[in-house]
Amino acid sequence: MAKNRILSVSVIEGEYHYLEIERKGGGIFAGQAQRASSLEALLGACRSADQVHINTTFPSTIYQHTTLPKVPRKHLAALVNQDAAEKIGAAGEVMVHYAPPTEISDGGVAKWRVAYAAVAADEVRELWEKFAPVRRKIR
Repeated sequence: MAKNRILSVSVIEGEYHYLEIERKGGGIFAGQAQRASSLEALLGACRSADQVHINTTFPSTIYQHTTLPKVPRKHLAALVNQDAAEKIGAAGEVMVHYAPPTEISDGGVAKWRVAYAAVAADEVRELWEKFAPVRRKIR
């Protein structure tokens, strides 16, 4: 079943703004942007949506396009996490999202070319806790 109702949430200077988007009949239709009066009202709108997309800024986020040694795909996530943790310099956990890797050859040696975004988990934790009731819908 296709997901038809999308809620795009933006956190701007501590306020929550959202936009409801409907996919139907081969088109995408957006409603009016609204400001949430409270977190509870926003969570109510999130519950009625099929997907929730959250947009905000995280100052410590890094965006990388890097070359890593070619390892089996099952070990690639750990290698990307390790690379991100070293580049961020975070003492704790790091949250990473990466695009599918591309296999390249560097001087005859096979390697992975990976693009990723990473942020310190401490910076995201408060937002995850606020949206815990609808976490499974967040994309």
